[in-house]
Amino acid sequence: MSTSSPFTQDAYNTAPNVDISVSYAFEEEIYCWRCGFKCKSSWNYCPKCGAELCKR
Repeated sequence: MSTSSPFTQDAYNTAPNVDISVSYAFEEEIYCWRCGFKCKSSWNYCPKCGAELCKR
């Protein structure tokens, strides 16, 4: 496990891309396998817990 993970609680709470729903309206919604947070299929990582999202 890397100790220099960018996915800290502070980084999550102050995420600059809060209004991503507009530009990614066509994206498929998926749920994080670790914490259940609603994510977009174009994301590589969950913004809440930092888990890598699996692609299909």
